[in-house]
Amino acid sequence: MTIVDQITGRGSHTAVKAPCAAATTANITLSGLQSFDTYTTLADDRVLVKDQTDAKENGIYIASTGAWERANDANKTGDFVKGTRVYVHGGSVNIGEWELTTADTVEIDTDNITWLYAASAVNLLGEFLEFSTTEHTIGTGSKVFTVDGAKAFIVGNYVLVTDDAAPLTNWMFGQITAYSGTSMTVNVTVTAGSGTLSAWTISISGVRGATGATGGAGVLAVVTKTNSDHPYTAVAGDVSKAFLLDASSGVLTVAFTAAATLGAAWDAWFIATNVDNAITIDPDAAETISGAATFVFGHVGQAIHVVCDGSNFHIMTSHEEIASQAEAEAGTDTSKRMTPQRVKQSIVYNAGWELIEARAISGSPSEEDFITLASFRDLRITFDGLSLNASVSCTARVSDDNGSTYKAGASDYKDEEGANRTSLRVSSILESAENNNLTFHIFDLNDSARKTRVLMSPDQIYAQNRHDIRAVAELNNAIRIIFGGSTADAGTIIIQGRRN
Repeated sequence: MTIVDQITGRGSHTAVKAPCAAATTANITLSGLQSFDTYTTLADDRVLVKDQTDAKENGIYIASTGAWERANDANKTGDFVKGTRVYVHGGSVNIGEWELTTADTVEIDTDNITWLYAASAVNLLGEFLEFSTTEHTIGTGSKVFTVDGAKAFIVGNYVLVTDDAAPLTNWMFGQITAYSGTSMTVNVTVTAGSGTLSAWTISISGVRGATGATGGAGVLAVVTKTNSDHPYTAVAGDVSKAFLLDASSGVLTVAFTAAATLGAAWDAWFIATNVDNAITIDPDAAETISGAATFVFGHVGQAIHVVCDGSNFHIMTSHEEIASQAEAEAGTDTSKRMTPQRVKQSIVYNAGWELIEARAISGSPSEEDFITLASFRDLRITFDGLSLNASVSCTARVSDDNGSTYKAGASDYKDEEGANRTSLRVSSILESAENNNLTFHIFDLNDSARKTRVLMSPDQIYAQNRHDIRAVAELNNAIRIIFGGSTADAGTIIIQGRRN
């Protein structure tokens, strides 16, 4: 749609003309298909003619095998005004936007028509592009290119010279040291790719920044070591390797070449895949690994990243199995780590409690006695890892003579309803799927003002619908745990105490 100015009567087509395929570089004969500015005209191409000896002949023409005619939008008075623009998209030197500088109003075939390369962002980009067919081998040093010339480059500009066929692979970076006429000299300092090439694009660039730090090489290879390699000595060529260590057939020791020989920043990963036998990391002579003479893997899956500083070795990362909450609270497993949350929870859980005994049991014991408890007011008893089979009942009895006799009279204990009992009833039924980590408390074992009582864990309170069975007597100093029915075949009874 053409917009017409209501005052001047000029249409929008006067300001900007349809693009041209090419523009002339010198006086031409206005007939027949011909070549200029590296472009060969085709029939019906729009051509900007701007360099005629008789400037009245300048304008926009339609190329033809015969005589050329002016384009319909550029063949009469009023089609051009000062400032009319046209974009040229073909050729090399003349690519860009051109502006008419002839004073208003232009009379076709009467007034001289003068075109000037327009000061536009599009043309500015073109001013910093050169093309060359000079043959060069990719490499550093001074290189001279034959170019079109007359562009905006100056000595000192940084340029990127790229291979037209593979610009991302083959390129040279440098600084212009000379530029005159059709000759440009570039001092190349950085390159990529290789080969002898003869089709180049030269474009403006910025100052090359400093090279950043080289990142780590990552794991270069994964290798397995077994007892058949024992002892294996890690060498400089093992840098950045990951070692899978399998001790299923016997002990495995990985020794290190002297740290000074391996050098600073030598590193490797070591992962235990089987620890049926000992796996040991053993630095050279008196050298250490994180301050210790050796490192011994504790469990399957444990992984360490070892880095050499040129004198000794350091474990930078250690992946270890995380303890469960029950293991964290028990505090007996030294081979596992705890999350910060479990550390806090275990501290709260264990506040004031100390380990009295962790007794391993097996087979089918009917009772277990724990004596010499006079220093403790409260007890916490945990059945850890018991694989209970069938149904098991569990009760407890107290003693005030350090285990010589245990109270078992008909009225020595009373439940929460006041009924007589012969023992502290811990649980009537322990089912294997639910109770292999049962915990219960015995409070006021040795308190002159309070009766000894048992309190089950919250889940057991809910399951048994009772929580308070008391001994009639005070000042007790031993406890007997009694199993009824088919008992656990293996596990640990952990007794913890809180002192008076």
